[in-house]
Amino acid sequence: MTQYLSVDAAPTTGAPERKREIRPVAVWLLSVAAAIIAIGAVVCDASLTPDQRIQAYQQSGVFP
Repeated sequence: MTQYLSVDAAPTTGAPERKREIRPVAVWLLSVAAAIIAIGAVVCDASLTPDQRIQAYQQSGVFP
């Protein structure tokens, strides 16, 4: 015997309004964090001379 299920309201895939307001803040925070990390990496990389950079790679075992 087949039983039927009736639903009064159709399910939606959209998020509630209050959750949509939080997402732009999260995107901005992620963007700012990525920018801070990128700037820090550039500053740290610029502080080494080419000879110091080669020496650091040779000591780490990454240098071919």
